[in-house]
Amino acid sequence: MGRKKVIVKKLVQLILAAALVVAGGIAIQPTEAVAAPAGCAAGDACFYKNIAFSGTKGRMAQCINKFSDYGMNDTTSSLYNAGRYDTLYVYQESNGRGGVETWPKGTGSIALWFTWNDTISSAYFGSFLGYKGKSKCN
Repeated sequence: MGRKKVIVKKLVQLILAAALVVAGGIAIQPTEAVAAPAGCAAGDACFYKNIAFSGTKGRMAQCINKFSDYGMNDTTSSLYNAGRYDTLYVYQESNGRGGVETWPKGTGSIALWFTWNDTISSAYFGSFLGYKGKSKCN
């Protein structure tokens, strides 16, 4: 699919998600507790290509320095932290660089809006922040 079609598809998804939120009277914040998506195992962080925990899924048990190593760089549109005790840290660049956002355990987002949609390049559970850029996370 061409870049223009991908952008249009993502825009349509965001508009539909916004319409659902407005129609339902629900305000979804990045760190709102949402129901764990099916297939996101306890202890993992799960990353989805599309909104509403759909599309291609990637998972992480500790940390990922480069989403590009897994074909997921800059493609995440929804995520969930099913970690056992750690906060999830996501970064806009590889190796834990760039902007950062956090999700405590048991939280996620069915639709990453504007700044975070399709921008995540690395992720770490809090107890693995010391491994940014190191082979432990590959």
